[in-house]
Amino acid sequence: MSRVFPHNPRPDLDHLHKIQRNLIEEVEYRGPRLVSAREDGNYRIFEGLARDALESAGFAWFLDGDVEAMGRWLDVAADAAADAVRLDADVPVGNFITWAETAVVRGHRELVGLIAGLADSRDWATAGGVIATGALSLELATVCALAADPVDDTAAAVAAEAWAGLDWDRQDPDVELTNRSLAQIAVAVTRGDTDGYHEAFARRHDDFVECYSRPDDRNNGFRYYDQPALARVADARRRGLPDPTPTIYTPYAAIKEM
Repeated sequence: MSRVFPHNPRPDLDHLHKIQRNLIEEVEYRGPRLVSAREDGNYRIFEGLARDALESAGFAWFLDGDVEAMGRWLDVAADAAADAVRLDADVPVGNFITWAETAVVRGHRELVGLIAGLADSRDWATAGGVIATGALSLELATVCALAADPVDDTAAAVAAEAWAGLDWDRQDPDVELTNRSLAQIAVAVTRGDTDGYHEAFARRHDDFVECYSRPDDRNNGFRYYDQPALARVADARRRGLPDPTPTIYTPYAAIKEM
């Protein structure tokens, strides 16, 4: 696979390596404090650790092409997210979606179980103070179905059919760009439509590149890999569908089977 990232990142590599070293040092610094953080119920330290680990995963992949290191960072993020959920069930919508996808990509059964329990116990209409309407509410329903173990065909089908009927003209253009191809993947996978799945996956690549090519965002560590797409591949595998052609943003070796 050619190591060309089409969203055209233009980082100062020395600066990027420094950021990566700083993140590693920050994670190592937090290590000895985690026991007391659990005892003190310090949600924020685990939330921050999960965020930094997810960004470090992107740097490991972009700078070194090291998918094993990328996977280790994703595991650190999943472990931290599990601690965060145990400490505070009032998880914001964005964290819930991101952590559910991390759990699916890494086959992290503990976090999957915590996410499932959280989904069952929360009124997601106002999760984290965010009004979940339209595409956001359906994204929540989709990741809940993704994180089900074993596969929840009923929940996935309900979410997929809702996506299929969504009026995209009523959604914000940025929301459409970040969600529509993921929705098309969900619909195709749930219906067992391999061709539709692969076509939607290719569109997701184009959408990802378009969405994250802005100069103020393209060097972010989260932009060097597409965790939502990887989570959909993990889900499709559980349903017996063959993989689409991978992209530079979806190194399949980062997926750990559940």
